[in-house]
Amino acid sequence: MADMYGDFAITGVTVTQKMIDENPELIQKFVNALQKAESFAHNNPEKVIELANTIFPNLDDSIVKNALNRIISSNTFPDNVLITEESWLKAISVREKVGDITDIEKAKTVLDMSFAKTAMKK
Repeated sequence: MADMYGDFAITGVTVTQKMIDENPELIQKFVNALQKAESFAHNNPEKVIELANTIFPNLDDSIVKNALNRIISSNTFPDNVLITEESWLKAISVREKVGDITDIEKAKTVLDMSFAKTAMKK
């Protein structure tokens, strides 16, 4: 998926402007946690595999290991929370094609990387 969408595929948070205005600290904590999780997964894949095995005990260990190694090595699970404009445009273009975004110009303006940039500094 990272090949198709760029530097993000399955990670992000969508909030209203009201939520940003009223709870910026909460949003920052959430984005910081995403960053921490993404870094942890890329730096500690064996620990992530151990955790996944506890969550999915009925799956064969080799399936879990191969799946997690694939999504980490392909960057489908990204190593940081930053989203480039190019990747954002790819993602919203797909959503426009399937019909759940009707105003692509408006969608282009809603990406806010300020919380991600702060999280990256930690």
